Amino acid sequence: MWKQIFWILWIGAVTWEVFLHSLEWRHLIKMKLNPNTVFDGYVQKSTVNDKNVDYAIEHLRISLGETLTNYLISAIIVAYDLPKLVEGLTAQISLPIFRAGAFGIAFGLLFWVSSFPWAWAKVFYVESKYKFNKTTKSIFIKDQAIVLGFIVLLSFLGFACFAVIFESRIWPLYLIFVFALFEIVAMILVPSVVIPLFFKLNPLADEELIFKINELLRKLGINKIKVFVANASKRTLHSNAFVTGLGSNKKIVLFDTLVSSLAADEVIAVLLHELGHWKLSHALKRIGLVLAIQAVLVYFAFVMSNVGFMYDFQIQNPQQFAIYAFLLLNMAVTLFFQPCLLSFIRRQEIKADLFAARHAGSSLMINALSKISTDNMAWLPRHFLYKAWYCTHPPIPERLRFLKTFTNI
Repeated sequence: MWKQIFWILWIGAVTWEVFLHSLEWRHLIKMKLNPNTVFDGYVQKSTVNDKNVDYAIEHLRISLGETLTNYLISAIIVAYDLPKLVEGLTAQISLPIFRAGAFGIAFGLLFWVSSFPWAWAKVFYVESKYKFNKTTKSIFIKDQAIVLGFIVLLSFLGFACFAVIFESRIWPLYLIFVFALFEIVAMILVPSVVIPLFFKLNPLADEELIFKINELLRKLGINKIKVFVANASKRTLHSNAFVTGLGSNKKIVLFDTLVSSLAADEVIAVLLHELGHWKLSHALKRIGLVLAIQAVLVYFAFVMSNVGFMYDFQIQNPQQFAIYAFLLLNMAVTLFFQPCLLSFIRRQEIKADLFAARHAGSSLMINALSKISTDNMAWLPRHFLYKAWYCTHPPIPERLRFLKTFTNI
């Protein structure tokens, strides 16, 4: 029964994701042929040209190719019982915990290898074609080596840990605890360990901007956050900013491309957006939602382990169960949980925009978003279904509409 459920979900997920990509492709083509049908008056059509649409289409092709590759790998894993093959290759490892870790590394490598060509194409075909890429091949290989290192480490620790806790009758509770611990540790380590591996973080050099930021932080009563500029221009000409970390380890990172392209007051507006995430506790709320979803998935996994799932897939150990359960539940997440989570995240982005508008004025935030979107070729509205399943940020026209509405309140 469970194998039939897997293939039904597989066909449904593949069909749905292809359908969503085709909807977005038709939406982009429609925009290219007749911009009047998609713009709502808040975006000047002169800022959007065929090049922007072509850029979005190129990324859509990469996204679809990567998505279908992942589904193909999943189908091969199940159809050819790859977990059993990998188990045979690792059978010589005497300690179960190391055998489980090696098993996890094998599948982590499999998915990394399948994603590598698409990452290469995205950087050296799409981004280079549209003059955004500054990444050299040596930097790309270095970055991928770092990613691979994290995949190996996390795959080993994850599967080894699961092999241990699965022996307990209350393993779902232990697993939920491990997920919560991972989220917290990741939020602590990302600012100080992970980000510096990719970017050099420097203090701001603009004295006028430093003075304005210090005044802003004083007015907001914030004294436990640090602002850094990342040398992102070594890799890309895209502009970005983000907040990361927890507590005293929290950082706001501004790309040097953003600082150089915006006026001081506009940088302040972007900074306020990131401070809005912090003041409104968005990271903690997001972690809470993610953990709630994970708890539901762990419950489903627990039910599966007791109602014939292991028998249908002829599972003999925890690591095999982890792979098959992950593949099935991942499709359930894609079909049912993903739009809920992303809708929550998009609402947080709007709230952060309005926080910035409240403290800096809507016009500055509108100007900053407009400049960033023009530089990044990111003005395009999205098909509403594609947005629901894939977009972490509302499209720029939607964000501007909220900001202009806020101005009129």
